[in-house]
Amino acid sequence: MSPLKISWKSIWSKPLSSALNIILIAFGTGILTILLLASKQIGDKLENNSKDIDLVVGAKGSPLQLILSSIYYIDFPTGNIPLKEAQELAKSPFVKKAVPLALGDNYNGVRIVGTDTNFVGIYKLKLKAGKFWQKRL
Repeated sequence: MSPLKISWKSIWSKPLSSALNIILIAFGTGILTILLLASKQIGDKLENNSKDIDLVVGAKGSPLQLILSSIYYIDFPTGNIPLKEAQELAKSPFVKKAVPLALGDNYNGVRIVGTDTNFVGIYKLKLKAGKFWQKRL
């Protein structure tokens, strides 16, 4: 008797068990596929958010919280430094581009962000409606 014939008879001798095994294998394969796709997308998103950022300067507090809030927009902001201090840092000969970022409260679940046009350039943002601000500080 051939191995295929033996397998076929085994499947038909216990149809409920065989169906359950096929369903479990399908679910396992689906879950692994979803995990791999989600992992890739999360990794790409994290890498894309921090692509052109070399240094983050912020208020006193947790460095991890500063990075999570100002680059990945995950955690609550640590606080803001004075604008004058940020402008002095931007004028340094060692700084190629500085993007001031002040994260505030939220309005209807959307975080209020204070920044300048450099922020728009870093992330290549586009508006769905309206227009960007014209006046610079």
